[in-house]
Amino acid sequence: MSYEKFYNLKAAPFFNNPDERFFYRTPQTEKAILKVLHSLKRKMGLAVVTGNIGSGKTMLSRKLLDTLDQNLFEASLVVMVHSQVSPKWFLKKLLLQFGINPDTDDKQKLLVYLYKNLAKMNNEGNIPVVLIDEANMINNKEFYEEIRGLLNFENRNGKLINFVMFGLPELVDNIKQDLPLAQRISIHIQLKPMDKKTTLNYISHRLNIAGAGSKIFSEQALELIYKYSDGIPRIVNTIADNALLEGYIESKEIVDAKIIKNTIVDLGLITSAK
Repeated sequence: MSYEKFYNLKAAPFFNNPDERFFYRTPQTEKAILKVLHSLKRKMGLAVVTGNIGSGKTMLSRKLLDTLDQNLFEASLVVMVHSQVSPKWFLKKLLLQFGINPDTDDKQKLLVYLYKNLAKMNNEGNIPVVLIDEANMINNKEFYEEIRGLLNFENRNGKLINFVMFGLPELVDNIKQDLPLAQRISIHIQLKPMDKKTTLNYISHRLNIAGAGSKIFSEQALELIYKYSDGIPRIVNTIADNALLEGYIESKEIVDAKIIKNTIVDLGLITSAK
């Protein structure tokens, strides 16, 4: 038996994977989505979303990608996995993301291909959008210079291509390697930890999506989850998931404060459960 069966859940509610089913629209994320959409619909070029580790940037990027109207936006997602990204690689990646397989390595030809296809999409009433997750991985001035160059593709209605970058706070400093690009940031959203009320609603939401039909965490347990997570979604998930497992192992129908304290000790968030 798994803890899902023990607690009569249809799914594990607190896995730290970007599953849009569990996305919870906090006042902060609602505001972020509205601001990004404002930037994209007006073809303003560059929006930036930053936040500390575990603040929900990746989940927000996936939800935003899922939210964009396919009749209006031609959207794609690029996840950066290393810091050394050449402008040529990025151009080819963009073409592939928009369904074009370039038959050349010549940068000027790649730019011509991209410009023609971006112009075509815009003329057809579509707004090309590229979401870049883990953008803080890039600490390469040439990359940001390339982004600025692409934002020069425009018509009287705005930019032909729009970027939304998600990353750690240092992303803004990285972008400032190219000051003209930094000045073109249309919107900068900083994700903050959740407050207590939002954290408790977040936990309740994820449990409801997972099919919880009854109370699982005691009030004291919920208070402790907030206290030791500081309202950071990833840590909330980690504590709650481990606590459900501990509760199942101990055959506890209600996850109480003692289980949470033992869990946060095991996770190294405190040294002893007092």
